[in-house]
Amino acid sequence: MSTRRVPMICVILCVCAYSFAASPATAPSADLADLREREQEVRGRLREVEQQLIRLSEQSAPAATTLPSQSAEARQRRSVALNDLKAKYQFRKDELNRELRERGARLSIDGVSGISGRMGTKELELQELLKIQFDASRNLVDAKAALEAATAQTARGETLPSVRREVDQDPTVQLIRQAVAEAQKNALQLSGDPLAVAKKNLAEQQKRLDDAMAEVRARATSSMIDALRRQKDAAEAQVKALSEKVDAAKADLGELTDATNKYLAVKDDEQTVRDMLRKVDAQLEELHLAAQTEENAEQARERAQNDLLARIQPLANLKRKYQLQLDDLRTQIKQAEADQTAGMFAGTVDVYLSQEDVHNKSPSIVGATYAGTSEIGGRTFVKLTNSAGAWSVDPSKIVAVRASEK
Repeated sequence: MSTRRVPMICVILCVCAYSFAASPATAPSADLADLREREQEVRGRLREVEQQLIRLSEQSAPAATTLPSQSAEARQRRSVALNDLKAKYQFRKDELNRELRERGARLSIDGVSGISGRMGTKELELQELLKIQFDASRNLVDAKAALEAATAQTARGETLPSVRREVDQDPTVQLIRQAVAEAQKNALQLSGDPLAVAKKNLAEQQKRLDDAMAEVRARATSSMIDALRRQKDAAEAQVKALSEKVDAAKADLGELTDATNKYLAVKDDEQTVRDMLRKVDAQLEELHLAAQTEENAEQARERAQNDLLARIQPLANLKRKYQLQLDDLRTQIKQAEADQTAGMFAGTVDVYLSQEDVHNKSPSIVGATYAGTSEIGGRTFVKLTNSAGAWSVDPSKIVAVRASEK
C-alpha cells in the first residue's frame, strides 16, 4: 500500500465517520504516528549523511594536487572571490531565515499545522461546522416532512391529534357540552309539548357545540400549521447560515494552505542557499589547506585521498545503518497502515459515496466487507465485497462509512 495514499483515506474517513455512532475509530493510532515520526527522523539523519558523502566526494584528489601548485597570488584572488560569495550567500540565508520566522509565526496564529503534519484549528473548525450542518439538514428534512404531513391531513378533512386535544380541552366547548348533556337529560324526562320544546333546545345546543368545535378546530389547525411553517423556515435559515459559514471556512483554509505552500517554498530556497554556502566553505577550507602545505603533489594527493577514505568509510557504514532502519520502519508503517485501513472497514459496513446518499440514508454499497487494497496506475483502491459482487473504491470518493444494520 502506498504511504502517500493511506493518510488521505484516514482523513476522509475521520471527517465523515464522525456523524455515525457505529463507525470505526476516526483518529490515527499513536503507534502509527510514532512510526512516521521515527521514519522522518531517520530520513533526516540519512539525508545529512548523504550530503556529507556528496561534499566529501566533491573534494577530489586532483584538486588537492593542483591547489598547492597555484601561486600565492592566485590563491589570494580565489580566496577573496570565495569570501565575497560567502558573504552574499550568508546575507541571503539570513533574509530567508527571517522570512521563515515571520511566515511561521503567521501560520501558527492562523491555526495552520500543515508544517507539522497534524490537524490545525481551522481544519477542526471546518469538521465541526460540517457535523452541525449535517444535523441541521436532517432537522430541515424532518420539519418539511412534518409540515407536509399536517397540510395533507388537513386537506383531507382530518383533524390533527394535537388539534383534537385542544378542542376537547377548550373551556367554551366543555361548557356547551355540559349544556347539551343537560338538555339531553331533560328531554328524556319529558313528554308531549314540553318534550318538543326540549328537543328544540337540544338541537340548538348541539348546533352551538358543533359551531364552537369547528371554530376552535379551525383556529388550532391554523396555529399548528403556522408553527410548523415557522419551524421549517427557521431550519432553512439555519441551514443557509451554516452553508455560508462552511463556504467561508473552506475559503479561509484554502488561503492558509496557499500560505503554507509559500512557507515551504521559502524553506526550500533557504536549504538551497545553505547547501551553496557549505560548498563555498569547503572550497575555502581547501584553499587554506593548500596554503599551509609544502609537501609535493603526490604526498598531498595521497594524504587527501586517505583522509577522504577515512572520513567516507564511517559515513558509509552509518548510511547503511540508517538505510536498514528506514527500510524496517517503512515495512512497519506499511503494515500499520494496512491494519488501520482494515480496522476502519471492520465487520460488515455500509459505504456512502455522496452527501445525497447520506441525507437519504441510502448507502451506495450495502453490507460490504473489507477485502484488502489494490494499486492501479499508482493509485490505491479499497477492495470491498458484498452479495452483489466485488468493488474497488477510490478512497477520495468515500463520504462516510458506518457499521451495517443488516
